[in-house]
Amino acid sequence: MKALKTLLIGAVAAGSLLTANVVWADAAEIEKKIDAILEENGYICKTCHQIETKGVGPAYMDVAKNYKGADDATVAKLVKQTIEGKSEGLIWGPDSADGKPDGKGAMPMPPNMSSKTSQPITEDHAKELVKLVLSLAK
Repeated sequence: MKALKTLLIGAVAAGSLLTANVVWADAAEIEKKIDAILEENGYICKTCHQIETKGVGPAYMDVAKNYKGADDATVAKLVKQTIEGKSEGLIWGPDSADGKPDGKGAMPMPPNMSSKTSQPITEDHAKELVKLVLSLAK
């Protein structure tokens, strides 16, 4: 019985590692897609946002977790904010004692512009980027 229990625990641990590696591989592929869009078009999102690390703005992984399972209306709101920026109802300030975003000291997100063309981010690019970021919540 002890051998079976040890075998079962080993199998679960191995499965967890495999799943973690698949998720990480997915995140790396998603990051490559995000970077390609940003670099090709001169969008400077990564000045404030990184995949896993909180900077001036929240980490993309945190955004994905916060909006996991977002409906179409929420996705549309995020696309609009990606294009126009956001200065009200900010939640991504320094984390509060309970570890959840509280908005205190939050930095407004400016409208997204291309450093190459000085034009706003296109709606198509904003939609694609939002969908890629939200797909990190798998």
